Amino acid sequence: MDHISNASQSQANIDVQGKIDDFFVRFKIATLMQRCGIRKHHGHSVRSLTKAIFTLPFVGKNFFRGIVLNINTAIKYTK
Repeated sequence: MDHISNASQSQANIDVQGKIDDFFVRFKIATLMQRCGIRKHHGHSVRSLTKAIFTLPFVGKNFFRGIVLNINTAIKYTK
């Protein structure tokens, strides 16, 4: 039973991610951030960081657990 709920939750996360991707494309979020002067010199793109942070509340995670403690995220925390 636990496997089914994990698969269901995983599918829900994929659905949320797809909707967020559609939102970012439809409203040209990356272009807006660039026009506002939001840039980085190296590392992950501003778009990928913003999408990761924006996604967290929709998948039921807070920033610390969703970014810092999550070993599956592409964003790595270093001390």
